[in-house]
Amino acid sequence: MKKLVVSLLILAGSLSAQSSSRGPRISCPRETWDFGKAAQQKELKHAFEIKNTGDDVLEIRQVIPSCNCAAAMPEKKRLSPSESTVINVTLKTLTFKGRLEKIITVVSNDRHRPQLRLNVSGEVLPPYYVKPSSFNFGKFSKSDPSKEIPFTIVTLGGTQIEIKEVMPSSDLMSVRSTGDAETRADGSVMRSYVAQVKAGASVGLLRENITVVTDFKNLAKIVIPVTADVAGEVLLSLQNLNFGACKLGQEKSKEFIVNKSGAADLAIQGVDVLPSGRFDAAVEELEKGRKYKVRVTLRKDAKPGYLKGSVNIRTNCPGEKTVRAWFHAYVSKK
Repeated sequence: MKKLVVSLLILAGSLSAQSSSRGPRISCPRETWDFGKAAQQKELKHAFEIKNTGDDVLEIRQVIPSCNCAAAMPEKKRLSPSESTVINVTLKTLTFKGRLEKIITVVSNDRHRPQLRLNVSGEVLPPYYVKPSSFNFGKFSKSDPSKEIPFTIVTLGGTQIEIKEVMPSSDLMSVRSTGDAETRADGSVMRSYVAQVKAGASVGLLRENITVVTDFKNLAKIVIPVTADVAGEVLLSLQNLNFGACKLGQEKSKEFIVNKSGAADLAIQGVDVLPSGRFDAAVEELEKGRKYKVRVTLRKDAKPGYLKGSVNIRTNCPGEKTVRAWFHAYVSKK
């Protein structure tokens, strides 16, 4: 009796397994597709193969793209067992920029997998772009030109664009072409340039730009931000003087060197310490017209507490009539 029961259970399980494997089964050999790099305003197309691996008719009931930029249509909606069809997918890049990923949901009568998700993706680039997209020339003296920074303008394959002009925002910068256009293996065209900041820029943070002008109506120009830190010709070896903790009535000194770059000589016309009455400053010429030593001294009669201020050096240098060093100290009561 027990053997009969076991046999019936095995038979029931076998029949159940056979029943679960019956019916339509949707299959796609490759459920993802990467278009790679593509330009804006393009239509990308791919056909996904769909097959019925079951033993009953497969009905494709709906094909639903995840956004309006994608469209999908099956060539057949009813597939007999072992029959195949394709779902044609069109992805519009429009004005997207960067990574683009979309999902196509295929709804069918496969009860084991009622929804099949197909994935399409790609990297959308503008029809042309500049690399690098911004420039930082770093720090350099106003008496010298900056380093040269090379950059390229890349036009994607199949895109007809005329580059009309590549112009800096002011006469402080120069831009020049370094050769003929180069067609690369992927069909894109690369043009090479070099940018540089000229000598004579104002001291401080420089903000300029370079504009690429083309005949492409949807992207007529690209503006490249440019930054630089322009140092003066008058250079201080130490710009922050930390006297630390000092005892009341203690005299303490710090020194720094003032150097001059550029062709013209430097004359220090005076040194002022602000606020007055707590520190004194003295200047010693080390090399005529080029190098000076400034000694800053905490006075014995300085009052207790946290003291801070600046040493203002007056010079004959255009655009740098006053250069500053900063100081701070703590004078204890005992």
